[in-house]
Amino acid sequence: KVLFSMYTERSSASHSMGGTLTSLPPTNATYFAEFKKGEVAELYKQLQLASLERDMDKQREAVKRVIAFMTIGIDVSRLFPEMVMACTTRDPVQKKLVYLYLSTYARSHPDLSLLAVNALLKDVNDFDPTIRGLALRYLSSLRLANMKEYIIPAISKCITDPSPYVRKTAVMGVAKLHMLAPNFVVNQSDLVEKLYELLRDKDGQVVCNSVCVLNEILRAEGGIALNRSIVFHLLSRLKDMNEWAQCIVLDTLGKFEPADENDIYEILNILDERLKHNNSAVIFAVSKMFLKLTEKLSIYTQVVERIKGPLLTLLTSNQEIVWMVLHHIQLLVSRLPNLFAYDYKRFFCQYNDTYEIKSIKVAILIEIACEHNMHAIIEELSEQVREIDAAIAKQSIKAISKIAIRLQPVLDHSLAMLFTFQTWEMPHVSSTTLIAMKDIVRRYPNQVNSILPQLIRNVNHFKGVQDGEARAAYIWILGEYGDQIDQSPYFLEEYVETYAEQFPVVKLHLLTAVMKLFFKKPGECQPILGRLFAAALDDHSNVDVHDRALFYYRLLSQDLDETRRIVGKKKELITKFSEDVSRQLDEKLFTEWDSYSVVFRLPATTWQKEVVDTDAETQNTGDDDNDNYSYDSSEYGSSRSRDAGYTAPETRTGETFAIRLREKPALDPKSFQAKWATLKVRETWDILITETPTSLRIVDTELAQKHIYTIASGAVGKEMKFYLHAHEEAEAGNLFLIEVVINSNANTLSAKFKLERPSGAPPSEGATLALFIEYFK
Repeated sequence: KVLFSMYTERSSASHSMGGTLTSLPPTNATYFAEFKKGEVAELYKQLQLASLERDMDKQREAVKRVIAFMTIGIDVSRLFPEMVMACTTRDPVQKKLVYLYLSTYARSHPDLSLLAVNALLKDVNDFDPTIRGLALRYLSSLRLANMKEYIIPAISKCITDPSPYVRKTAVMGVAKLHMLAPNFVVNQSDLVEKLYELLRDKDGQVVCNSVCVLNEILRAEGGIALNRSIVFHLLSRLKDMNEWAQCIVLDTLGKFEPADENDIYEILNILDERLKHNNSAVIFAVSKMFLKLTEKLSIYTQVVERIKGPLLTLLTSNQEIVWMVLHHIQLLVSRLPNLFAYDYKRFFCQYNDTYEIKSIKVAILIEIACEHNMHAIIEELSEQVREIDAAIAKQSIKAISKIAIRLQPVLDHSLAMLFTFQTWEMPHVSSTTLIAMKDIVRRYPNQVNSILPQLIRNVNHFKGVQDGEARAAYIWILGEYGDQIDQSPYFLEEYVETYAEQFPVVKLHLLTAVMKLFFKKPGECQPILGRLFAAALDDHSNVDVHDRALFYYRLLSQDLDETRRIVGKKKELITKFSEDVSRQLDEKLFTEWDSYSVVFRLPATTWQKEVVDTDAETQNTGDDDNDNYSYDSSEYGSSRSRDAGYTAPETRTGETFAIRLREKPALDPKSFQAKWATLKVRETWDILITETPTSLRIVDTELAQKHIYTIASGAVGKEMKFYLHAHEEAEAGNLFLIEVVINSNANTLSAKFKLERPSGAPPSEGATLALFIEYFK
């Protein structure tokens, strides 16, 4: 917020200050021409000559040239005295360029910056508010410890300046001073009290800047202290502020807890007119206040109805805003599904909608479907199945099935649509239709009598389905209702014969389906089940498939009747699929309304793990305030699993491990080969990866930076193989040997670890292999 206010401070320099700021002319490319040796000395002479001749045009051109050199990274600090002399001008553009130069080199040349203080202090007392504001801004931007004695009096004087431009610059100066002397600003001066007084300033931007700075310097206390008087005063001043200032103030006021319902109603009445604003950010900031204040009141539904109109109006904006609005509407619908029931046509896909917008519109149509609009929505979704974009077509088919599952009156109509889709010669449509029919049967088992004839009629068509999930759905139906299909064992047998080519999800469903059908048609299924067990028990590519096959095999070996009871147990009727239940997440997202969390459907705590405050004196330069963020990175995989669903414990980026490795340890290839042949594999690590490196050199370089070195590497076909070594830094440290294989076809990474301890060292001495593996991961 402080950063943004500094930006608005710059961009609105001519706001209410009784003067006009001269604009910069178009950039001249010659300023950035190729640098030649000796040009800095030439500039030095030009600045001296222009100062002696008092030729302002020459001086301005020379200053521009200096700034151009500084911009492209040339050190022009030797011109500091001459640039200070260039401050003595009435041209605000030239002053701004000189101030930029001074603030840039002040940190690296603190002794020279003292030369600029007198010029800046003189300009702080200038009669022109433009000059006063510019001088104060750059004086406070010097941010050197020895500058406090000059900055404090200047800010104290300018914070009561007649010009609003100077006052709001002084307010931002308090934030910069707080970085230099936080204890002085908060506890040893009256600046905090003056900022509270400026909340009643007649200029809206001064008020906004004061709110931002109070939140910044009082962060340890929870920001600005709000009471009823301050809140209602700020609400009454919203109309005097620009859009961004309104958003900042409304976000701050969101922390206020009204004492009674009368205060809530009064706040709502004041904010109601802001819902008519043409800026989407203001509308969302107001709607956030509405939802928060009335969440526990009986008028909550009426309040949501009130913000519905502005949200629907925003759907006529540009596509970026529409996409964001739709995400928030989807969140509202999760709590009040009937809210947009009569506005369902607003969510029909348009020909020029992007994929992202179409996708979320389809998701909203699922939620708002009711007996009033279900037939119209089903017809619209059936049209979307013809969409050239396969992803939208598949999502529309799934939407039809979800509506049919939730609303039984439209079930027959939906099934008729799905049966029609089956006849289309479009693989993605056929496969998704099969999945949809499986879901309907799970919810309404009595519909199997109408679905099975269609399934048998198109059995040859379904055999060619390539989608893994669709194959699994087909196999599930055969397993559940195979006793009603004469040829069901032989349909499953075809998949058993091609077991090695199947996806893991298909293998899992195939095991369960054949087991179930074995108890319904044992004579036909016994040889099929035997071949399936033989293939699955020898399959070590997926631990889940292997474990399920072993479980079924041992179960059959122990007690046939008990196995029949377990496998053939009648399931309870499904009323709602677990993947559609996200109530807890939705409720959490309501507390983060008007944020990225709603758009990404991720609470902020899951993607912003830690905020690290860095020292302003060493990290910031010039007029910028930078916050450095450190994020947690999740590591996927373990030494025991290759499942994509397995997530290993998170490891914070930059974490310090209790292991130090030797830089460039001596180990030749021949010695490595001898050690590798004699040592046994201590541990393995297998994971699925989302992308593979494009070259061997990338891996070599990255690992070398962590003191893990490549002894040999190569690529054969789709595989990359690396032999690596690392040595503990201690003199009697352990030697780690690693073999890494990256398969770009299967998107897998496999690693084997071996350990050589120094002779005579006890097993507990040095870093353990487990610690090194965590470091390696």
